[in-house]
Amino acid sequence: MASSHVLHPFTYMPPVSQRNGEEWLKLVMGEGCWVYDEQDTAYLYTTTAVPALGFGQKQIQKRLHRQYRKLSFASICASTHEHVEELAQRLIDVTSSRFSQVFFSNDGSGAVESAMKLSRLYHAMRGEPERTGFISFSGNYHGTTFASGSVTDMGIDGVFGPGLEQCWIAPFPRNHLDLDQLEQQMLEKGTDQIAAVLVEPIQGVGGIVAMPDACFAQIRQLCNKYGILLIADEVTTGLGRAGTWSVSEDQQLHADLIVYGKGLTAGYFPMAATLITDDMVQTLFASGGIFLHGATLSGHPVGCAAALEVLNIMERKQLVRRSAQLGAVILQKLQHRLHDYECVRETRGRGLMLAVSFQTAAKESVGADWGTRFSGYLREAGILANFFNSDLIMYPPLTISDQEAQFLIEGVVYAVERMETGGG
Repeated sequence: MASSHVLHPFTYMPPVSQRNGEEWLKLVMGEGCWVYDEQDTAYLYTTTAVPALGFGQKQIQKRLHRQYRKLSFASICASTHEHVEELAQRLIDVTSSRFSQVFFSNDGSGAVESAMKLSRLYHAMRGEPERTGFISFSGNYHGTTFASGSVTDMGIDGVFGPGLEQCWIAPFPRNHLDLDQLEQQMLEKGTDQIAAVLVEPIQGVGGIVAMPDACFAQIRQLCNKYGILLIADEVTTGLGRAGTWSVSEDQQLHADLIVYGKGLTAGYFPMAATLITDDMVQTLFASGGIFLHGATLSGHPVGCAAALEVLNIMERKQLVRRSAQLGAVILQKLQHRLHDYECVRETRGRGLMLAVSFQTAAKESVGADWGTRFSGYLREAGILANFFNSDLIMYPPLTISDQEAQFLIEGVVYAVERMETGGG
């Protein structure tokens, strides 16, 4: 029998006979960039991009308290409230005036799914209902719902069976030859059958792998050539994490839809957003009809209050610029300190998205057991991070101090040293 009644996300499911009764690390408190377990052991938290402002932000907590007392819930189906209107405008302001409407979801997967539905609806409104297909890239992660999971290249269909039809994976573009393959795939599948291409500007789950700058404009040109929409999945990269409000906008992708998620409320409320360009809006509303999609908690007033306070703090403390500057310093120091270790294949990052790739003595990917031991040493050093497919992935809060950044560097070096000198 399971020792817990909770089915955890992304959980390994061994046969009952092989379960060893190992308990999960139980966290009981968070403050600043740190979390604490039952023994009051402190860990620098870099596991996910969600707590962008760390834990226990008093300004956000007070804002949430006031909002719960004033208006704890309001549906925005056939009604509205002041905070959802303000938040939509603020997101457009920090992104681009090309956008004119925002749809709010409960999480990143839902926001991607919304973008996919909007893409299909747009083409149907233009008299091209046969455009129902989607192309994403190898190594991309877009979510785990039926549609978003169908464009996620993580083997989800191998677990749950066939996903959404007409979802294809193209090689992740690293040069112009890969983009030639993208165009060839468009032609093979039928350019008049494709609704949108989904772009993850910097792959998060895939190991903090950035798309080359030159590829963004070329992908836009290809989509323009064949009348295909572009969805920029910035659930992880957006709103300061990668050192800019929007990577896709900075790189001139000019996406038709942009999706924000993790950093939007910094973990203080479940919420994500899909931004829609005015060009799309004009078509969507041209002929009447109905948008048959929504969520009961869409645009929740408490979630909007959290997001507005997050934006206030980020702007007041200039955290987007700090993410770019401090991220570059951490990356340079890690690259210098880890350069001579044989088990380190590559150290890379953008803003406060950081990764270290590891290899065996035979230059092959390390196994899961290696990652488990490494993560144990990292925990000894007081750091929680994510290890996946030979990659250490780290998302320090944007509020991390210089001293805490150095603590992170020293902890990673400690864990690598332990693996190199016998622990691996």
